[in-house]
Amino acid sequence: MPLLANSDFFSLNPTQTTIALEQPICMFKSAVNVYLIGIVAGAPNTPLYDGNKKVNASTYSGTQGGKTGPYIVAKLPNQQCINIQALSNMADPTQVQSILSKYVVRVGADVTCLTNPNFVGYCNAPLQGNTQYSFKYLFTDSGDIVQSETSWSLGITTVNGKASSTIDTWPGRRSGGMIVLTSILSTLMFFVFIAYVIGFAYSIANGSPAKEVSRHDTQTTAVLQKAQEPGEVTYSSALTGSERYAPTQQA
Repeated sequence: MPLLANSDFFSLNPTQTTIALEQPICMFKSAVNVYLIGIVAGAPNTPLYDGNKKVNASTYSGTQGGKTGPYIVAKLPNQQCINIQALSNMADPTQVQSILSKYVVRVGADVTCLTNPNFVGYCNAPLQGNTQYSFKYLFTDSGDIVQSETSWSLGITTVNGKASSTIDTWPGRRSGGMIVLTSILSTLMFFVFIAYVIGFAYSIANGSPAKEVSRHDTQTTAVLQKAQEPGEVTYSSALTGSERYAPTQQA
């Protein structure tokens, strides 16, 4: 029966709209194709094929996404052992997608098939959230005649996502701890800002004025030196009153 994909590669599985399942590998080698069938839990389990074992072409739209009966999720090639790539090659990022596509099928992966008027094939549309699904594989030949089939899987429930209208976005509904923490941080930021403003104003008010270059105007008049005669009066610079005249002593 179908199983959930390895959690090492799909840690979030299922999601609200998808379920990743392991593909059958090296099973019923004579089969050419594999049909993945899905159904919502509690829906009528109508026949999957007719009296000649030809697969009934039930679709997502025709069964309301599996609510009124089983539908074909996807038609896959039957994987033969010689076509399987080694999981050790997963270390190469360029091969990850191609390898996973051979090992895993993601139910609900096609988000455009319902709205694309030119879509051809089986629509693997997104699943309903918080809904339980079951799956099984049908192995057929090239004429879609069933050769073998698996049992139904155990119920797998998609995640219950929150509606956007229920998400709390109003600050008044925050927890008490968040309100206290926000208040403390806001108060601290206010005090830091005030301290910065006070410090800046104080540095302007008490800053030392720029020093001016001091200038000194000399009061001394430069005169040519000459030989002094006996009894001649000399003049001293920057002296006032009686100090300005000083008789020279005679030799």
